[in-house]
Amino acid sequence: MRKSWLTIKNHVTEVSLEKCSRVADGNVVIPDGVTKIGDSAFNCCNKITSIQLPEGVIRIDNHAFENCTSLESINIPNGVVIIGDHAFENCTSLESISIPNSVIHIGAAAFRGCKKLKSLKVPYQVREISSYTFDGCKCLTEIELSQDTEEIGRLAFARCESLTKIELPETVSTIGMGVFDYCTSLDEITIMNEEIVFSDFLKKKEDYFFDVDVEKITLVVPEDIDRFRLREYVEAFSPVERRVEYWRYE
Repeated sequence: MRKSWLTIKNHVTEVSLEKCSRVADGNVVIPDGVTKIGDSAFNCCNKITSIQLPEGVIRIDNHAFENCTSLESINIPNGVVIIGDHAFENCTSLESISIPNSVIHIGAAAFRGCKKLKSLKVPYQVREISSYTFDGCKCLTEIELSQDTEEIGRLAFARCESLTKIELPETVSTIGMGVFDYCTSLDEITIMNEEIVFSDFLKKKEDYFFDVDVEKITLVVPEDIDRFRLREYVEAFSPVERRVEYWRYE
């Protein structure tokens, strides 16, 4: 089935938007009945400025909106479950996006290179921040992770040059290499899991904070942590007495 410049395919259980012609521009309204935005459906449609998705869409597949360099706004309706790998990569005009709580997975490099994106709240069901998810989001000043986040992939926040603070919930147990590389404005990290505090994450700063002046970073850790053991792990950051705040997680 075709509708204007959209190629739409009917399947047994879904109606998938497979491809949008690159002549599309301005505001794009996806017709009712579409349940999936297919792989690379809008890839390189660089004249589109806004997109309206209908209720009923449940997934946004890999590369769906990659390189939509003029895209400024898009609504993601409640009911979307999956945002695929590279889904919004290099959407360089996108300043804000609201991700509904129905989303349970955000793929690798999903927002990589969205250099105007300023803030974002990760839905509570998302347990993994995949590799490169926010790499190169140069204007991102704040991000709120789910309190159920378990894993943060390699280079997930690399080159977020405006990011000033972040809280890593108690549930976080795995952090990938290079996670805060080139985060040159970072001045506060809250770490609520002692296993992360007493790991290579703080001890081997060059593997996680490349080109970052860690001496200016304030670490916020649980109040009842072993302070004598802590000194060994935060030595690279700054004297414990001045830089580490002891804060009880409620």
